[in-house]
Amino acid sequence: MMADRPRTLAARIGEAANAGRLEESVELLEIYVRDRPHRADEQFLLACTLSNLGRINMALTWLKRVVALKPQHSEAQLRLGRGLLRLGHAGQAEGPLRRALALAPGRFKTALALGTCLNRLERWVEAEPFLARACAGRPDDASAHYEFGLSLLIQGRPRDGVRYLTRAAALEPAWVELRLALARAFYELGQIAEALSHAETVAGLDPARFSAWLLLGSIDFARNRLARSCQNFWRAAALYPDLAEGHFLLGRSLAESNLNVEAAAAFAIAAMLESSWADAYQARGAILLRMRQLDDAVASIASAIAAKPQWAVPRFQIANALLDLGSTAAASANYAAAACLDPDGFGRHLAHASLSVTATGPVTSLEAYAKTIDLPTVSLPKDPGGGSSNFACIAVALDRAAVIGSDPLIVAEDGTMLAGGIGYSPYFACDQIRNLDRGWYIRGRDRYVLAAPAAELKAGAHFFIGAYANFGHWLINNVGRLAYIEQHAELRHLLLATPGTISADRRELLALLGYGADRITQISAGVVTRFEKLWVSATLWQQPLRLEEHGMVAAVGRILATLGQRVDPHPEVLDKLIYIPRGRVTRRRVSNESEVMGVLVGQGFEIFDPSLLSTIEQIRRIRQARIIVAPMGAGPVIVVFARPGTTFIECKVESTGMDIMPFLCATIGLGHVTVRCARAHVHASALFDDFDIPTAALDRALKLAISSQGTRS
Repeated sequence: MMADRPRTLAARIGEAANAGRLEESVELLEIYVRDRPHRADEQFLLACTLSNLGRINMALTWLKRVVALKPQHSEAQLRLGRGLLRLGHAGQAEGPLRRALALAPGRFKTALALGTCLNRLERWVEAEPFLARACAGRPDDASAHYEFGLSLLIQGRPRDGVRYLTRAAALEPAWVELRLALARAFYELGQIAEALSHAETVAGLDPARFSAWLLLGSIDFARNRLARSCQNFWRAAALYPDLAEGHFLLGRSLAESNLNVEAAAAFAIAAMLESSWADAYQARGAILLRMRQLDDAVASIASAIAAKPQWAVPRFQIANALLDLGSTAAASANYAAAACLDPDGFGRHLAHASLSVTATGPVTSLEAYAKTIDLPTVSLPKDPGGGSSNFACIAVALDRAAVIGSDPLIVAEDGTMLAGGIGYSPYFACDQIRNLDRGWYIRGRDRYVLAAPAAELKAGAHFFIGAYANFGHWLINNVGRLAYIEQHAELRHLLLATPGTISADRRELLALLGYGADRITQISAGVVTRFEKLWVSATLWQQPLRLEEHGMVAAVGRILATLGQRVDPHPEVLDKLIYIPRGRVTRRRVSNESEVMGVLVGQGFEIFDPSLLSTIEQIRRIRQARIIVAPMGAGPVIVVFARPGTTFIECKVESTGMDIMPFLCATIGLGHVTVRCARAHVHASALFDDFDIPTAALDRALKLAISSQGTRS
């Protein structure tokens, strides 16, 4: 200290602090408190200065001295608790924070710190009142709302959590962790559009954020946007190649995209990085089963069993693989283990298991089967009026084919299983077999049938017609198939083979087409029915352009128009206005249907529920209609019986693979108008999304339809 400029040590400390010379302040303060060890205030100032310099541990040392000298120093207690919390010592932080709050009960900053501390200790319920107090007292504090929102999410209250997180995001829009938490919360609530918006914001703010790409990939996967899902998971895996989760989710998306080799590699990396992760081994084993690499599949699934012995699924899968490899005893043991571990899932189906194989060979589609085996076929020309080019296989004749169950799985003589139904899927085949009463199974990857109940043989040639629950699908897919018979002399004499579960309205329509009880052989449930010769039709409904290409739309249109005329040859001229509701459905619901029906009833529409009427009565009522309005679904298919000139206004979100109505309406002379609707709730598949019908757009479509029709007598 210079003799000619005497200054006190305290004055020099103040001068250094005011000038921002923190290092000098620390040096002077250390001298000061060394000479005055009982001065708590100067020690607190030293602790605060050290904290500002980032020397947290040293700051905590001095804070502990301060609270020892002056326990009533609330700010020191608060800073000590927050410092311990910052270093991850939540258990040690709780005491100082509670003392600080007791000394100054009105400090919202202390309530927030204590609530955060209790959250870190996973004492969510205890934390809630402190966090609620902090949010109420500090409505503009983003951290308080963020912490409370997270706490509510963890407690399983996502809607409450989203409210606080949304407030925090409005206060701190660039806070990455906050945005990510909000995206996850919306994802859990099924609000996919909001989740996607926040996840994309996170990825934009921090492109290296691993969890953001995982969430984006999961959202795309849920929306069946598999290419984008794979791309996002790949970015996550590339950012952090040593984390197994990215590789696993990438593998799942690749598997769903049928990129089996790539999926197997991704699952293998996940299993290598996380050697005890049973899901990774099981997923890889399932892919290897799909690829028929049975030995490798067994090894991978065995690792899954070792990692998670109480999991039934890999036991069932390894049994399938062992059975394919000829290890019947080992397969039986694993089937029994699966049934024991999961009595509800596997026990019911495996309780009466017999490993006698009654049918072997792959599950396949009729189209693929016809291409690989030289069988008699009937072809439908591209041109409905005739022609011989661009033939497509539409029917296959199978000798001594078996039909298993009432909603059938058809088994050719060589053991190939041909799935019935409105479409083809090996999983559909598996479901049908599991519906039987006597222990039917699929082995391999949904590939083989085990354990045969009684069998019966039917003489003569038959043409198979299914009996699905959805009337609209049945009408197009099965009555439409009878167009084959009407166009080809080789098939017109055939009896029909139908499941015993076929309903009365289906039998009514078949009778109108000339297939009464004397021309139908019913298939018994729980029995293998073998036919001397069975004609089965390829399923072509899935791609409307293919339907147009093969002339199916014209054929279906003709036969349905014929049916309508037979039911009601001279319809009353009532010019009805009809609305067909979605009603009590669980998916593809019309969120504002009550409002829509109110508007339409006010314009003279009647609400027409097909489920309340017989098929013949439905056709008669439809043939009286001038304008028909309906949301997309199976019910509106009844409009194909309307008279030419009727206008069908279809309300839907977007075109789908089942969008056949525009083609049918054009074929049979109906006007078709589309009202584009907005999604109200997004499901895993766009086909099942709920939607709102825009009443303004519907009103414009109605005015257009009415003006284009003019006055009709």
